[in-house]
Amino acid sequence: MFYASSIATAIMFVILCSLSIWSLSVAHKINSLVGKSADILKDVEEMLPILSAICTHSNFTRTYGSICTFTR
Repeated sequence: MFYASSIATAIMFVILCSLSIWSLSVAHKINSLVGKSADILKDVEEMLPILSAICTHSNFTRTYGSICTFTR
């Protein structure tokens, strides 16, 4: 009985360690994805004033249609 419980405990320890390693790898991938999306959103935020300046020009909206219907 003692040996069986020791083996079961060792197997559970190996399973828990492998799940922890897998969770850390997934968390690292998610962290890098969030970092990349934050960079993209920062670039988009920098571009919004340029689009707003273009849309205030009256000839732009007549030539290219109504694209200035974004909200901030």
